[in-house]
Amino acid sequence: MEHHDPNRPVHLADFQERPRIMQTWEKLRQRRAQWFIDCVSEAVSIYPCHERINTNAGRRSSSSGCSSTVSQASARQRPTSSAAISGSPSDVRTYTLMHIQSAADPVRPVPSAAVFTVGFAYAIGIGFAISICSSQNGGHFNPAVTITAVLFKKYPIKAAVRHIIAQILGGYIACLFVYLQWKHQFNKVEAALAAEGVLDAVQFTPSGPAGIIALYVTPGSSLGLVFINEFVNDFVIGMVVWACVDPTNYFLPPVVVPWVIGLVYSIAIWGYSPVGLAANAARDVGGRLAALTIWGTAAGGGSYAALAALTNIPATILAHIVYELCFADSSRVLQSCHRTIIENHRSQAEYRRNRELYATSDLATESDVGEKGIVEHVEGKPL
Repeated sequence: MEHHDPNRPVHLADFQERPRIMQTWEKLRQRRAQWFIDCVSEAVSIYPCHERINTNAGRRSSSSGCSSTVSQASARQRPTSSAAISGSPSDVRTYTLMHIQSAADPVRPVPSAAVFTVGFAYAIGIGFAISICSSQNGGHFNPAVTITAVLFKKYPIKAAVRHIIAQILGGYIACLFVYLQWKHQFNKVEAALAAEGVLDAVQFTPSGPAGIIALYVTPGSSLGLVFINEFVNDFVIGMVVWACVDPTNYFLPPVVVPWVIGLVYSIAIWGYSPVGLAANAARDVGGRLAALTIWGTAAGGGSYAALAALTNIPATILAHIVYELCFADSSRVLQSCHRTIIENHRSQAEYRRNRELYATSDLATESDVGEKGIVEHVEGKPL
């Protein structure tokens, strides 16, 4: 079909016909199940962290780092050993003893390669999550962002509750998948720890197998200092997030937003995760529930569990307030790329309304919605 009006938006349906079954589902989804699809978008993105996609990436990195250290430990003992995971009992015992010693000695640094791998995996995962899922509903992917939207952007409370539940559920499912995918390695490490008689002491620490699924603080750490570390990092992350969603920020076009947000999370992980960092309530609560499912109530985490789950919420709210007070300016001009996104969202909503009216009208089924003009097509007009 040829379009004569250059200002008229071209929708996907105008040049690419989807299978009839998908068209039927799309109509049903938009009329009755849009809230469910929005929740699926939040769950799939959650760390996945923040989102399943990015959670899976980061969690996999943590677990692979944990298991690969088995071979690294044996390689230190025997320079000619292979870099692959041998999985023999002696190698596992060597790993566990070295890992326990590292956890017991706060002065001993965390291996930089492992921290870099985890941070890099989170950056890529977050970038993928935002790129894939935010086109569906705008994307929060973090309970703190959702709560801030309710407080300051008139986001519906009912939708916010749904999204927060979906975010936590996404993290929970992602962590369970990671555990299943690496279960054989979990079993080997736990067996070696039990053989050395230290399983109970190290299990629910950052160095233990449960520390891959849920967050725990290093034994002997000051919760006050951990709180400061968490709050400052979450505040910085929040500032970057609010700068990224500011449509007048000339230096952050939408195309780079997923990777900028992923990078700020990576910087926080690289610099401050050894102290104790959650950065996302959905990540922490989802992982905590998964650990409770696997190991029982002993995996609760104590006082640190509340600190990890809740600190990022006031930090993100404060970041929004500071950004609005100091950096936002209503006199600034919207970037053309942001304006295009806004107009496209309006066009999408208008197209749906047109199609809904068209479906209940007496017009011929082969007629084009836009050409029939059931509702005036105003998407192309300037804001």
